[in-house]
Amino acid sequence: ILQLQGFYYEATSNGLINSGAILDPRTIFTVMGDEDFSHDVLHCYAGAVRGQERNANAECGLAYHWGNAYYPDSTGKAPSLEQLKPLIQRYLQENPKADLLALFEEQAELPASYKLPPSVRLPRVMGGIICQEVEQQKGTAGLIELLKCGRGNDNFFLVTEKLIGLKRDNFNREFRKIAQH
Repeated sequence: ILQLQGFYYEATSNGLINSGAILDPRTIFTVMGDEDFSHDVLHCYAGAVRGQERNANAECGLAYHWGNAYYPDSTGKAPSLEQLKPLIQRYLQENPKADLLALFEEQAELPASYKLPPSVRLPRVMGGIICQEVEQQKGTAGLIELLKCGRGNDNFFLVTEKLIGLKRDNFNREFRKIAQH
């Protein structure tokens, strides 16, 4: 919007370093007036815990679980995992044969009738539900291990299999159980 009004902000000329999704780990920007920074703060701390290798499903899943979904809904607030989980549960009930592993791995979206807020990613919501289960069974130590799993779903599933028995071969069945809690 500022660019449309003729203003241009170049972060690097102001001393910020673009490291990917976050410009500077000490800088957090408000999104659409929502001053709940819990999602962003989680990413800042997770970067210090996990090292260089970021697993998006683990880290964003934890940000959805401990924080919020980052993107605001129609009320202007980013929904919590507890607000999103009933949509997933309803989808699971109404689609008993859905390939949940494909939804998770292919960055798919739910049909529009389930009304996830725009830009809220289904695999991240699913990752949040998995992080809830890891925390319930293995505590914070389990979440730290999951954060450190390394890039890609192969590494994600190696750790979730060890921690909670969730792997590709049983994902559809086990995720349904986990999501019903």
